[in-house]
Amino acid sequence: MSLYEDLALADGDMHPGGSEATRRLIEFGRPYCGLKALDVGSGRGDGLETLHRSGFSTWGIEPSPILADMAAKRAPYSAVEIGRAESLPFPDGFFDLVIFECVLSLTDPSTALGETVRVLRPSGKVLIQDLVGRATGEGCIGGCRTLEGWRKTIEDAGLSVTKLIRTDLEVKSYWASAVFHGRPLPCCESGPTSIGEFLCEAVNNGKKGW
Repeated sequence: MSLYEDLALADGDMHPGGSEATRRLIEFGRPYCGLKALDVGSGRGDGLETLHRSGFSTWGIEPSPILADMAAKRAPYSAVEIGRAESLPFPDGFFDLVIFECVLSLTDPSTALGETVRVLRPSGKVLIQDLVGRATGEGCIGGCRTLEGWRKTIEDAGLSVTKLIRTDLEVKSYWASAVFHGRPLPCCESGPTSIGEFLCEAVNNGKKGW
């Protein structure tokens, strides 16, 4: 069983800030309600639940069968698929909104974002919360990038970045909580140091960058 499955079964937050961070990310992008939204790396369904309460029709994709089953039970109004961000099992131009919450750094970001552009309608929106550092390669499994590194990766995929900010409070709280509860992530051992998080809003400009 993976570390993230362990976290889910322990009922801990699956990413810094939990459901409150999801609500802030939705507000950050201010997307219209009632649209079709995809939660990439939907975990046990926390984000799907928050999106549904905010008025969206929801879909999820999750590589772990254990977590996908949890998400389907927690968010029965959502269609939850087992799969990865790098190969989305959805038609071209299907979604109005795609959300990544501390997931993109765990993937091949260029491929995952290329797939995101494919399944987004023209002018569809992507909202991202993830780790950012002073250097590329920091973070839980080395998937962290600098803020400008993330901007380049996102824009190279064919997305136009409309908002990009760094905010570190949630990550520091998450680190402290993980250590306190005896379930530190691999990157918790030396503390958060230079690692923070970023929020990004980007729009599908209709140009494939990969």
